[in-house]
Amino acid sequence: GDVYKRQGSVHYLYDKAADRFYGVDWDEATAQSCIKEMFGQNGLAYAKAYYAAVAENALRTRPDVIGHFDLVVKPNARGALFDEESPAYRAAALEALDACAATGAVFEVNTGGMFRGYCGEPYPSRFLLEALRKSGARVTVNADAHCTEAVRFRFDETLALLRDIGFTAVTVLEDGMFVEKPL
Repeated sequence: GDVYKRQGSVHYLYDKAADRFYGVDWDEATAQSCIKEMFGQNGLAYAKAYYAAVAENALRTRPDVIGHFDLVVKPNARGALFDEESPAYRAAALEALDACAATGAVFEVNTGGMFRGYCGEPYPSRFLLEALRKSGARVTVNADAHCTEAVRFRFDETLALLRDIGFTAVTVLEDGMFVEKPL
């Protein structure tokens, strides 16, 4: 197993022209402002820039774990920012997923958005989990808990989802080492 060193996740997009950062997981208003200022009202371009940043971060830093891969969907309730079903969105997400998977990192399946009421499924979305399964990537389940009530939130349901997709094991950290545990 590998000794856990660092998690790779992207929370901000940087606007060079305005010399400011936009939090991609803040709220819809912040995302709308970023889309207006950086992407000329093009929500798909915003999502593509996020995934490009995720891939670049993973390739540059080679993290042990890729955290909440598709966090950009958090403020996208009701598809207000971009269409998560569109082929162009999915292609951008899958391209970044492939780049991240090529690093050998473990992908976090995160239930934090479910606990906080932002989404009904874990990050990454099912279509991304299906792609991870096909690629042979390893996954770990994490609550991204910021309070004790969130620890193990909807883990049984998330593990059932992983089994349904075809995963047979999850990666866990034990004594500083990654080990595979059967589902």
